[in-house]
Amino acid sequence: MNFVDEKPTMTDESLADLVRDLRDESITLVRQQIELAKTETNEKISKTGKNAAFLGAGALIAYAGLIYLMQFMNWGGRQLLQMWGLSAEVSLWLMPLILGVIVGTIGYILIQKAIRTFKHMKAAPEKTMQSIKEDQQWLRKQR
Repeated sequence: MNFVDEKPTMTDESLADLVRDLRDESITLVRQQIELAKTETNEKISKTGKNAAFLGAGALIAYAGLIYLMQFMNWGGRQLLQMWGLSAEVSLWLMPLILGVIVGTIGYILIQKAIRTFKHMKAAPEKTMQSIKEDQQWLRKQR
């Protein structure tokens, strides 16, 4: 037998090994993509929950302070309106109305800001989606 003249050829066994390796690596890739998606989603959920907690806590604390401030402003505003010549009866209902409009407007502005912030947050796992697109492009080039 002359081994020098023989050229290496692809056997069925080496082709089966290549297919098996491709299958194993594809499974590994899919598992990694799933883990990446889970991690990214958990990060977004955690960030959203933390921001919602800050928003709620801040709103409660601000509300408590606002109640005291409103009581003072109502009393002081009624006194001021009476100094400007309005009767005690008119200042009794006019000052809470003025304060209600001001506080309501500020509240509306803050709520709109929070809504805009939540709208700009994307729930989809963006890094995972980009990675999957890159993998698809790579697979297309391999064909």
